Amino acid sequence: KLEGPRTASGVRGWSLDTLKAALLAALPTCWCSLCTEAAATALTLSLLVGVEAFSGQGLLARAFANLVGPFATSEVNDDPAENLLVVDGLPKFVVLLFRFRAGGHVHLGTPCKS
Repeated sequence: KLEGPRTASGVRGWSLDTLKAALLAALPTCWCSLCTEAAATALTLSLLVGVEAFSGQGLLARAFANLVGPFATSEVNDDPAENLLVVDGLPKFVVLLFRFRAGGHVHLGTPCKS
């Protein structure tokens, strides 16, 4: 669990130094650099309500977006760069996670042939 200041905007309310210190206390160093770079990128982008990984046709994400707001998808069949199971695709997914507003939702769909 990451401990830091409690804000309505979640970790977006933290400074990058606070985030890095919290990550170093909780994760291996290699994850810390990946996450701090992703957080820096995410701060330049709009907030999301959630993300659906392995989204297939993105039906769940579209339904959530219609009900609660911006919901992103990550699907390797749409874009090979979105394969979060490989080293090159993971940073893009981590950026999506750092775009959440407080109380955001992540749905991990089962990889399938949809």
